[in-house]
Amino acid sequence: MSILTSFSKLFVDAPKEGGHGFVKLDQVSDALPRNLVPFNAVMTERYPEDKWFHFYVDDYRFNRIWNNPEKYIPILKRFEGGITPDFSMLVPMNEVEAIENCRKNRLLAYLFQKIGIPCVINVGWGYINTYTWAFDGIPCNSILCITTQGCMKNRVCKHSLVNGLHELVRKKHPTKLFVYG
Repeated sequence: MSILTSFSKLFVDAPKEGGHGFVKLDQVSDALPRNLVPFNAVMTERYPEDKWFHFYVDDYRFNRIWNNPEKYIPILKRFEGGITPDFSMLVPMNEVEAIENCRKNRLLAYLFQKIGIPCVINVGWGYINTYTWAFDGIPCNSILCITTQGCMKNRVCKHSLVNGLHELVRKKHPTKLFVYG
């Protein structure tokens, strides 16, 4: 059975949360991301066993894993672990597109968890209107990760980062929070 076929079945049976039906991820209680390698460099990494992969690069650099996970899962399994995908949910983004990107983040994170790739869950959000769904599927009392990339360029983005971080902590009570950026 292919990864996609088994993933489709996993998704149907997966617990869901929130109005958009995002899959509910498992709590992460022990992880220490280190020696980070961006997804666009995983194919050429010579010593992946003591490194963690991440998706904190432009979406076009890792959209290929969404389109063809079967090709990349064996490569990612060689790494010690990873930080789950970060399809953009930018402050000025159309809400429908942001919801779709959040769904993709959760689905790939769920796949990683179910096939045994150790990972830290990435969390993202946009404007305050995204707070009603951006944290759905994220477990409480878990190790989480966020990025500040692209958030420090202007006052509006900084404000959104800080307010969203307060909301994340209020709703999900992370046990550890790694910050990339």
